[in-house]
Amino acid sequence: MRAILDWLQRYIVDRWAIGPRVLAILLLGALLLAVVGCMGGSRNFSAAGESKANASPAPAASTSAAPRVGNEAPDFALEDLNGQTVRLSDLRGKPILINFWATWCPPCKEEMPDLEKAYRKYRDQGVVFLGVDEGEKADTVRRFVQQSSYSWTFLLDTEMKVTSLYRATSIPMSFFVDRQGVIRDVHLGPLNASTLDAKLAKIR
Repeated sequence: MRAILDWLQRYIVDRWAIGPRVLAILLLGALLLAVVGCMGGSRNFSAAGESKANASPAPAASTSAAPRVGNEAPDFALEDLNGQTVRLSDLRGKPILINFWATWCPPCKEEMPDLEKAYRKYRDQGVVFLGVDEGEKADTVRRFVQQSSYSWTFLLDTEMKVTSLYRATSIPMSFFVDRQGVIRDVHLGPLNASTLDAKLAKIR
C-alpha cells in the first residue's frame, strides 16, 4: 500500500507539476470535505432556545401535512382522566386551546399555573382547554393534576398518535382553534399570562 501511495504521489507531481506541499494541502482539503459532508447529512434541531433535555422525543412522522394556521384542526378522539372519550369535532362552535405536554417536562410545568388562571378566567365564555399528555400512564397524569388542583380537561395520548398527527415534536406546544375548527395560532414553548390573553383573543 505504501509503495502504491508513493507512486501515485510521484505521478501527480510529475504529471501536473504540483509541488509536494500543494499536493498535501489538496489531499487534506478533500479529507475535510468528506468529514464535513458526513456530519451534515443528518441534523436534529429542537425548538429555538430549548435544550435537548426539555424537548420531547420526536414521534413517528405523520403521513398528513403538519397542521398550519388557517387550516382546519385535524380531528381526534382521546380518553380523559375519567375514561370518557373526548372528540375534537364534537366541540365545534367553541374556542379551543390544545396544549401538548408531559409531567416530566419542566417548561410544561412552568406554564401550568398561568394556564389554570386563564382557564378560570375564560371558561364562562365557552373556551375549552385540552391538555394532551404525551405517552404517560393515567395514574401518573392523574396524580400530577390532582396535586396541583388543575381543573381543565386532560387527555391521554398513550400511543402518541395525536402527537404525531399534530407534529408536536417539542413540548409544550399549543394550538389555538376557533369556533369553526380553524387553527388561528400555534405557540411553541411555555405560555405566560399576557401571551395567553393575546392568543385567546384570536379565537374567542
